[in-house]
Amino acid sequence: MKSIIKALGWAALILAVSLAGNAGLLSGDMTRTLIIVLPVMAILTLRGRGGCLPCPLVRSGEQQ
Repeated sequence: MKSIIKALGWAALILAVSLAGNAGLLSGDMTRTLIIVLPVMAILTLRGRGGCLPCPLVRSGEQQ
């Protein structure tokens, strides 16, 4: 799936949470928490790379 499609899905979810909170369907605390957490989760899933760099102790071509 292309990144733009995933990003649009995240954006739609964030807007839906905002609208649901504004309509009173979600509590204020839950809405505030989700508005903070969802963009962070979107960035982590859309960036397209691993969580960390390879260990410097393992060099390419060497066996452990």
